[in-house]
Amino acid sequence: MKIVIIGGTAAGTSAAAKARRMDKNCEIKILEKGEMISFGACGLPYFAGDFFSDPQEMISRTKEDFAKENIQVLFHSEVLKVNTKEKMLQVKNQDGIYEESYDKLMIATGASVSKLPFIKKDYDNLFYLRTLAQGHALKKALSNKNLENVVIIGGGFIGLELVEACLAQGKKVTVIEGADHLGGGAFAKEVTDLFAKEITKNGVALFLNEKVQEFVGENTVTEVITEKNRFRPDMVILATGVAPNTKFLTEEFKKIKNGALATEKTGETSVKDVYAAGDCATIVDALTKEHVSVPLATYANKLGRIVGENLVGGSKELTTGIQSMGLKLLSLEAGKTGLSEGDLNRLNIPFKKTVIEDVNHTNYYPGQGKLLGILYSDPETHVILGGQIVGNSGAVLRVDVLALAVTKKMTTEELGYLDLIYAPTVSTRWDFNNILGNVASQE
Repeated sequence: MKIVIIGGTAAGTSAAAKARRMDKNCEIKILEKGEMISFGACGLPYFAGDFFSDPQEMISRTKEDFAKENIQVLFHSEVLKVNTKEKMLQVKNQDGIYEESYDKLMIATGASVSKLPFIKKDYDNLFYLRTLAQGHALKKALSNKNLENVVIIGGGFIGLELVEACLAQGKKVTVIEGADHLGGGAFAKEVTDLFAKEITKNGVALFLNEKVQEFVGENTVTEVITEKNRFRPDMVILATGVAPNTKFLTEEFKKIKNGALATEKTGETSVKDVYAAGDCATIVDALTKEHVSVPLATYANKLGRIVGENLVGGSKELTTGIQSMGLKLLSLEAGKTGLSEGDLNRLNIPFKKTVIEDVNHTNYYPGQGKLLGILYSDPETHVILGGQIVGNSGAVLRVDVLALAVTKKMTTEELGYLDLIYAPTVSTRWDFNNILGNVASQE
């Protein structure tokens, strides 16, 4: 049997490695459009911000590593068409166009930065952050002391991580966000208000509810024009989200609104013997049962591993996708899991919302900080539906407890008395999650 995987980052390489462990004899070939494999793009903001200097730290395995496992990696190989009837791919490489057959196919083509519709060309001082080459270019520009004023367009996860990167490089930063909040739609207003407070107290100029309409300039962006203001940047970074790389696929492949391939829990697409995972594909949300696009490395790796098993005859499913995610922003950490307030309202699910403030550890140990927690629970059964925590050290990893609570359908009472660790350096005698559960139970 011949397995072909289109794309060599997290999902594709996870699938290849798992398939090889399950089947020592099948042929496995990875077609990668670029010249890098097994690359962790999540580290790019911190590389650009010079938190570390060696880009090799973002690479898990090399082409040579895969060759040792009898997995062939072909760089500069772009798939132009997929003929599912003949099980044949049209591939363009440095020598021209050729055809590649397959028995089982995986699509792991990832996503690209979503460009604003008016951007029709490249500018010398306009930067994106998706590939290592883009990371190198941005890092070089941020190290240039003559480039002082940075405008970041987009206040989602990447945009906020880039705020920290730019501040670390001594830049004056402006953030322009079209919505009335930061962080995308994942977090509650109580959390996003803290995001806004955190960056503005660190000198960032923040403009919410403001959409960019135009760039002025020939080779460089000299002005960024919105509905309300004109900005004169030295550099512009576009962080307006990503678009799945699925345009080369025909209409026989079912897609959701943003273009991501609709995949089942097994990773199989609407086309037999064709699987997908990663930023180009959906997961099935374990709570809503909807096909959702969640471009996170966690799902790329997990569903990629499941696809690898299924490519060689397995029937494994991803059943735990509850959209857990986290973010560090300067002195703040924030995480969420399960259903958000927006999800609950959209789906007309009755819920009780509990909000508390407390501390991360004892007052007599240095470094005590504040935490804010939000818990969503069923008003009748008290089953936990979702939760969010924001604050200083220890906020994000506490959300892992809430993720388990959501997955196992725990009640607020069970969370309140869950046997969690106490040590003066990391918690109080009643851990923050215990307090959150107890307050939700008593209200």
